[in-house]
Amino acid sequence: MGVEGMVRLVLGTAERYPGFTLRPINGLDTHHGVGRFSWLMTAPGPIVAAGVNYGRELPGLDFVEFTADNRIARIVGFFG
Repeated sequence: MGVEGMVRLVLGTAERYPGFTLRPINGLDTHHGVGRFSWLMTAPGPIVAAGVNYGRELPGLDFVEFTADNRIARIVGFFG
């Protein structure tokens, strides 16, 4: 995906959910090149993700894999 892909993902989310906010719930926990963090997305209107209406708040959990030089190799996210 690279930096450009991450930018497209963030900007696409902003277009899909105008007025949303995204904030971390906790810090990044890491172990052996893998990390995890929780977040909460809030929006002025309904948040529909993967066909499910979550109302105006959507919690999530992301797992991150890092390369040997600590760059992001992969992110896997879960809604709800």
